[in-house]
Amino acid sequence: MGELKGCLLMFRQDIVVQKATIDHVEGISRVCSEGWGDTYRELYPIEYIERVIKEFYNMEKIEDVRGCLVNYSPL
Repeated sequence: MGELKGCLLMFRQDIVVQKATIDHVEGISRVCSEGWGDTYRELYPIEYIERVIKEFYNMEKIEDVRGCLVNYSPL
């Protein structure tokens, strides 16, 4: 195997992995929207990026995952 030079491995013990709940929807929307915008801002026009974010990363879309969120109860 090759040698890793200048590679820093970090281990964090304060990270908690859990299933998303309805309380996480706003944060999921924000992180996904910002990530998509930051990733593609130099590749696509801002109007296109905003349209994609509005369509796929809005809170209603994230809430509408049909049972994938913990404590989800359809109307």
